[in-house]
Amino acid sequence: MAEKKPVRAWLYLDVDEVRKQIIFIEDAYGMCGNCKKLGLNYVKNLQCPECKTEFKFAATKLKNPGEIAKIASRIQREGLALQLID
Repeated sequence: MAEKKPVRAWLYLDVDEVRKQIIFIEDAYGMCGNCKKLGLNYVKNLQCPECKTEFKFAATKLKNPGEIAKIASRIQREGLALQLID
């Protein structure tokens, strides 16, 4: 099997739809992009417990490439259906 690595790709998405389906990750916990609920675990909370939004996208304000790579690796390792976006 070929080695898999993350690749940046440019996609045109409906920004309003992304905002409704995104979790913002800061370290281990995050915030729902739709209702702004705090303290969500992006591995365990596949949907927001408050507004029931199903998360399809994840983003972070972290600047350290190593920390971002850890998040991307965890998403892949856990088999989460999240797309990490800038």
